[in-house]
Amino acid sequence: MAPDAAATACWAERDVATEYEHATRAIGTLVRETVQQDIRTSRQNAARTVSWPTTAASALDVSRRTLLDLL
Repeated sequence: MAPDAAATACWAERDVATEYEHATRAIGTLVRETVQQDIRTSRQNAARTVSWPTTAASALDVSRRTLLDLL
């Protein structure tokens, strides 16, 4: 392969690699935003699940452990 042809092929491969890198970054950003929102939602749901027995037990004037044993 001639030196000019080799250089041209090298630059073509670099261009393709750069396109893949940009696509990967865009996809990574989208996935990260989606996953972060799912994690936030899961944490909020977990916080509600954990606080529910405490609130209910307080309203019924029993201990949280007693309420959970009854359930």
